[in-house]
Amino acid sequence: MSGADIVGGITGRIYEGGNIKYSYFTGDAQASDLCSGIVAYVDIGNSSKSKSVEINSCYTNGSLNGSEPYAIISKYNLNNSSDVYISLNNNYYSSGTSENGTPDNLVGCTRLSDNALKACADMLADEFLPDLDMMNNGYPVFEWELVPYQFKGDGTLDSPYQISTKEDLYGLSRNIVV
Repeated sequence: MSGADIVGGITGRIYEGGNIKYSYFTGDAQASDLCSGIVAYVDIGNSSKSKSVEINSCYTNGSLNGSEPYAIISKYNLNNSSDVYISLNNNYYSSGTSENGTPDNLVGCTRLSDNALKACADMLADEFLPDLDMMNNGYPVFEWELVPYQFKGDGTLDSPYQISTKEDLYGLSRNIVV
């Protein structure tokens, strides 16, 4: 995706507060100015009310091209107000995406190697699962994105599921909810 000034993989701008959680961006983003995998610009500093932005359990490994490419947030305006804050928790980005997650290296954003990012589903949140089927190039996916395993049989008393190979056993393990 590309844009003139502000491009974010999830959203270009958050204005006067908001939340982003359980999200990921794996594409390519390009802007002449601010470019980010999650949010390009957080602007909550002009508010007279208490406002916050929370970004939790997100990751990006997309390609970013802009004058200020940061993996999670490219720029923010808090206007030095004590009633306004950004909370970042449990966010990850690929070492190939950007040198930094945010300006000023705000805590809550961790840079990982590509292999570590592919293996971080359990660190993100319960909503993410490992991409064992390689539908997202090995990067974590949501459970609803996975294609259900097709067993022989239909799971009834007359035609029970048949587990006869290690692939069948693996397919069964993916369908067990603990």
